[in-house]
Amino acid sequence: MMTHGFRCPHPIGHHGPLRLAGLLFLAGSIGGLSSRAQTLPGVTWTTATQKLVTGTSPQSIAVGDFNGDGIADIAVGQAGSIGIFLGNGDGTFKAADTGNNGVTISVPLTAPLAIASGAFQTGKPVGIVAVSGSYNAVILSNGGGGETAPAAFTGVVSATSVAAGDFNGDGKADLVVAGFAPDSSNPIVAIFLNGGGGTFGTPTLIPIDASSPEFVAAGNFLGNGYTDVAVTVNNSVDVFLNDGSGNFSQGVGGTTGNGPSSIAVGDFNGDGKQDLAVANQADGTVSVLLSNGDAFGTFTTSATVKVGNGPSCIVVGDFNKDGKADLAVTNQTDNTVTVLLGNGDGTFSSPTTLKVGVAPTSLAVGNFNGNGNVDLAVTNSADNTVTILLSQVVGTPTPTPTPTPPGGGGGGGGGNGLARLINISTRAQVGTGGNILIPGFVVGGSGTETLLIRADGPSLTQFGVNGVLAQPSLSVYNSAGAVIASNTGWGTNTNPALIASTAASVGAFALTSGSADCALIASLPAGAYTVQVSGLNSTTGVALAEVYEVSASGTRLANISTRAQVGTGGNIIIPGFVISGSGTDQLLVRADGPSLTQFGVSGVLAQPSLSVYNGAGTVIASNTGWGTSSNPALLASTAAAVGAFAFASGSADSAQIVNLSAGAYTIQVSGVNGTTGVALAEVYEVP
Repeated sequence: MMTHGFRCPHPIGHHGPLRLAGLLFLAGSIGGLSSRAQTLPGVTWTTATQKLVTGTSPQSIAVGDFNGDGIADIAVGQAGSIGIFLGNGDGTFKAADTGNNGVTISVPLTAPLAIASGAFQTGKPVGIVAVSGSYNAVILSNGGGGETAPAAFTGVVSATSVAAGDFNGDGKADLVVAGFAPDSSNPIVAIFLNGGGGTFGTPTLIPIDASSPEFVAAGNFLGNGYTDVAVTVNNSVDVFLNDGSGNFSQGVGGTTGNGPSSIAVGDFNGDGKQDLAVANQADGTVSVLLSNGDAFGTFTTSATVKVGNGPSCIVVGDFNKDGKADLAVTNQTDNTVTVLLGNGDGTFSSPTTLKVGVAPTSLAVGNFNGNGNVDLAVTNSADNTVTILLSQVVGTPTPTPTPTPPGGGGGGGGGNGLARLINISTRAQVGTGGNILIPGFVVGGSGTETLLIRADGPSLTQFGVNGVLAQPSLSVYNSAGAVIASNTGWGTNTNPALIASTAASVGAFALTSGSADCALIASLPAGAYTVQVSGLNSTTGVALAEVYEVSASGTRLANISTRAQVGTGGNIIIPGFVISGSGTDQLLVRADGPSLTQFGVSGVLAQPSLSVYNGAGTVIASNTGWGTSSNPALLASTAAAVGAFAFASGSADSAQIVNLSAGAYTIQVSGVNGTTGVALAEVYEVP
């Protein structure tokens, strides 16, 4: 086996909810930049290179929101230290020193060094895990914008690679590490389960048939919602299949090229099962291994793609936002990055080469300038720089389809007459960290309401939506912040037939059998809830979150909200809702931007603009600046009556009161003059 002086990170993230006004939402500068434009079909790139000031020989990189401000940051593993560079939200980063609220953490780590990010603590920003030949440690967030001192963990020695994933389904990131078993020369992968609060106990050790530790990745290879493990072994990949509780059995795996140096996970043929892409350093290729989804864990090599010389790291991202997984590879010998756009069938278009720094060793994906696109950050080990590749997608995604109201009622009693809200949906760009899609809703009254809750990604392509979220993950939280229901892949439920028949009964479009869309049926007592829609393995794309009333007993949907990053074009926030029954329903509709800063939200939309559309696509109400409306006093008193937080006098937040009859409606929240930022769209039933 070849010896490689670098390791490629595998970041993963998850965040918990914060409470706001009866609903729940997530809160979601390296300078001296030199730029030039590089072109790729469907996407253009701007290259910016930054000289590091905190260390030498950067070997690995991880992306995460390390200070909880909703903006992607980067952590760089260097010689003897880890530098944390906090993002400014515009594609630049602050220096890694305490004066800029960043930090450089000194650790006794020797090459090779690998780092990854993960949500190791509930309700706190992501942390970092670092492994090396002599020392392994977890660096946790202190919850206040900084990182704690490294906490060493044992159970594996001479580690070479690390990945984070939730192996027992408890919502906390666990670890898989490649290394040697203590007091032996046996190469192993070690599974560390998170004991809570980022502590890791005695690992489960799985022997591997190799002369030395290699490269690990985590993914759902069978499409059953369980996170499995893959490890390169000589010129092949072994897989270990998870039973859902963190217990593993060996599968068959597949064959790679010569000298694999990095492994990445993504669904490359759109069948709802995650596949593997392996960079092979010795022959300068990428092997694409498609999961067959059988109980034996077999993979078929669908493509072998020539890239550059000395490929060192590979990552997955939807760079042109067409809903198909793409690849990016660092070529250490050529000083380049190769980008491969996926065709959606396990094959890739002709490679395109982007120049970076000298001897690029690793790269990671993230949205660094807040536009919802997938960018790249590359470490260059020979000139001690980080190259930021900002992507700009050519073309605009199509707006979401308007939900179709079901026939019949859905219960009586309403704010005005017998009209009532019976289903809600929100279409938005799903990012990472605090920029995932986070709708909230309130079940009013007393008793229990049965709801169909869905997260649609792949199925949106039938409506002409581009850049969909290939593999959405769905979680429902109660007001205490506990996960009460979750799903990844609607066919993995115990009741897929019931989900399909229920969708038909409430007028929802059908999900394709075996698709990666998510759905569940939940019976919920009155209270406040949030739905979190994210992408598996921090992937991004357009998704539609839906909540349909199936049956109600003394309850009703009383209000909804959606917190998301507002982009431009098709990446604005577009909530939809359906009113059923006779008479009219009076609603308070709001678009909150500047007022969110009182809750610690950074990067807010400075001037939100609000429009309400009927089912025919006609604007029936709009506002920009709630104080400019004809009835600001009524807006303020109505907000107080429904329990909404108050807007500051003269703020740029927007609001309207509307009286709507039965039908389907959508709300569009955009930024004045094409500005972007975080916003909260709200709809309240007025008593």
